[in-house]
Amino acid sequence: MSLADWKAAGWLVDHEPSQDETRSLLGVIDRDLRDSAVALLSPDTQLGLAYNAALQVGTIALAAHGYRASRERKHYVTIQALALTARAWRLSRTRAAGEPRTPPSRARRNQRLRDSSPG
Repeated sequence: MSLADWKAAGWLVDHEPSQDETRSLLGVIDRDLRDSAVALLSPDTQLGLAYNAALQVGTIALAAHGYRASRERKHYVTIQALALTARAWRLSRTRAAGEPRTPPSRARRNQRLRDSSPG
C-alpha cells in the first residue's frame, strides 16, 4: 500500500506543516531522547520517552509527505507509516545521488549469471 492508499482508507488526512511546527517537534524529539538516557529514570519511563520521540519522528515524516494521521488509531498509523515514509525517503535520496536501483553486489552477480548462461 502507498500513503495515497492509506489516505483513501481514511487513515491519513492532508496536512501542510509549518516551520514552527516542525521546529517544535524536533525540540520534543531532542528533549525526549536526552531524557530517556537518564539512568535514574525507570525503564518504563525511559521507554515511554523514547517511544514519544519515535512518534514525533513519524509525525514529521508524514508531514513531509503532506499528511498527518487521522484521529482514529493515530499512534498506530503514525508508527506504521514510518516504513512507507522511510522507504520513500531512501528511494528519493538514492535517485538524487544518481545511484543505481540495484545494489552493486547484486548487479555484479546478475551480470555473472547472464555471462555464464548458455546461448
